[in-house]
Amino acid sequence: MTSTDNTSLNSEQGILRNGKTIAVKKLSEAHLDDDRFHNEVTYLIGLKLENIVQLIGYCAESRWEAVQVGGKYVMVEIRHRFICFEYLNN
Repeated sequence: MTSTDNTSLNSEQGILRNGKTIAVKKLSEAHLDDDRFHNEVTYLIGLKLENIVQLIGYCAESRWEAVQVGGKYVMVEIRHRFICFEYLNN
């Protein structure tokens, strides 16, 4: 997937390998644990209303990184969470 910035919507526009354009929303890493993220995705998968865009997919990735705090290194978990929706032109 490639992306182009669209900050006015607080999301990005992406293009899948098949050429389909999607809207990609990056979720805040703070205050979003795995259970809450999975619950939100499960809810959105089942949501099928006429005036709401459909969920295309999601990505959840975590990695550990050494960060210096007060002269010592500590390991912190860096989380990235994205939700991808169908893209609608205005």
